[in-house]
Amino acid sequence: MSTVSNNPTPVIIPQTPLAFPAQTTAPPPVVDNKPAPETTTIAPQDQLSFGSLSGTQANGAPHFTEYQVKRGDTLSKIAQKLWGSSANYMDIYEANKDLLRNPNDLHVGMTLKIPTPSNSVDFPIGKPVETPPVETAPTTEPPVTETPPADPPATDATGTTEAPPVTEGPPAEPPAPQFTEVTVKAGESLSILALRHLGDSERYPEIYEANKDILSSPEAVRAGMTLKIPVSTAKASDETGEASAVAEATGPVDAEGMTPRARELYDALKGYQTHHNALGNTNRTQTTDAEMREIAIELDKAGEAFGVDPKIMMAVYAHESGGFNPKARSNTGAGGLGQLTGIAIRQVHYMAGMAKGQRGREPFTQFRDNFVQSETKISQRYDIKQNIWTSTAYMAYEIQDRNNGNVKRALERYGDPNVSTYENKVNSEYRTLFGTALF
Repeated sequence: MSTVSNNPTPVIIPQTPLAFPAQTTAPPPVVDNKPAPETTTIAPQDQLSFGSLSGTQANGAPHFTEYQVKRGDTLSKIAQKLWGSSANYMDIYEANKDLLRNPNDLHVGMTLKIPTPSNSVDFPIGKPVETPPVETAPTTEPPVTETPPADPPATDATGTTEAPPVTEGPPAEPPAPQFTEVTVKAGESLSILALRHLGDSERYPEIYEANKDILSSPEAVRAGMTLKIPVSTAKASDETGEASAVAEATGPVDAEGMTPRARELYDALKGYQTHHNALGNTNRTQTTDAEMREIAIELDKAGEAFGVDPKIMMAVYAHESGGFNPKARSNTGAGGLGQLTGIAIRQVHYMAGMAKGQRGREPFTQFRDNFVQSETKISQRYDIKQNIWTSTAYMAYEIQDRNNGNVKRALERYGDPNVSTYENKVNSEYRTLFGTALF
């Protein structure tokens, strides 16, 4: 640029650019007053920051997939396997706190909910899975071949059409076994599942055989497992027919207010008295018929509510109370069918949120009105309904919370842990009541 010096105010004179043939002057650039967009820089993969998984889609709706725990799995390994990083394994635990007591409480066969917020902005940024492009082969239509018309059926001399020969195929294969899937609830055993789904608790080996790929023994059942249950093939004997075993197990109550399972318990009580009458053990045959009916009905309900096999509780009552005596009392103050102590009642109160400062949890909170209300009044322990519900709830606590589903260890703790023969005595009562051993 050049400047004219004798002008008091300097004037800037732009230089004239050289002119070229056919050159056009470009329009002035458009000035956009909007702020420049921010530039997002993606960090290298080894410096990525993993946010917390929200488990939600963009519209806020929960979104999960299911994963079945395999041998050797941990939450860290599952997160590494599914997300490419173990950094957020606690998000899996948070999504399954209704099932897991702690991040290490995994068992083979459990079904876990895995957060999959594929549309969420805080989904952890990991190395994307590269899907190779699918090569589509050029479509070529095959040449059309004409099918010659079929020969007309042969006719004999009288003009009668002969039927084509019948070709016998291979014999039909027998149908494959049919199963339905159930998720094990806390405290459930194979016996309970067999009673509920097959109509007979003694058919538990059938469930075990169908699930030997994840069960090392019939006692290895854990809450959260998904098990295959054989579907009953029993059919009605006629159109109006007899109910199958499954229908009987879940059928309506009879005229006396008993379900089929309660009826089974009542019949076992009657048989128990007959057995001991024959042996002359009259001290074990004092339970009235009305008491036996109440025991069967309430124990059926309590066992269902807490996932405890009522047959096990029956054997416990037979041993603890000397033969189903609702007024039985020990020299230490334990009383009733389940020989409840103040310690056991307090524990049930704690689980039901009846203790001061405790919120409790389901199903204990749901049935708090059915429990013995006072831990000090011995007379309350003689109430059949309250004793049954409280003792069954306490047994559920022993099985589920203290012994990880192991019924034998729970029985040892329910009785005196110092008496090594306790579970054997309960087992003997079980055999008298139901004709088979408990374990």
